[in-house]
Amino acid sequence: MALFDLNQNPITEVPHADDYNRIGAQLSAQELTDMETWVDNYLTQHAIVTAAQMVPPNFGQPFTPVLRATNQNQDLSSKWIGLFLWAAIMDRPEDWFFKNAIDDEPERGKLYWRP
Repeated sequence: MALFDLNQNPITEVPHADDYNRIGAQLSAQELTDMETWVDNYLTQHAIVTAAQMVPPNFGQPFTPVLRATNQNQDLSSKWIGLFLWAAIMDRPEDWFFKNAIDDEPERGKLYWRP
């Protein structure tokens, strides 16, 4: 299945791939697996999500390593986690849709839902 925009166009790439890959490369395979498992369970339980609502307060586990990978930069950590969520949703077996969480403010995050 796939991730689609509001016009039902399939999305096949993670935006800001350079940042996403650079930070992801600083995380261990186990840290990435822990985050993948956590996000997969979260997406199974929720039909509507944003990265902001998904992440535990203060970048709690399993997302604490992202802070290390970004030298404690919370804005960059938040951006990376949002991209991680994007990638995870693209890999899901069911269809998902997204839009800007706040209209006309793409930098404020995305709202994802499955029909």
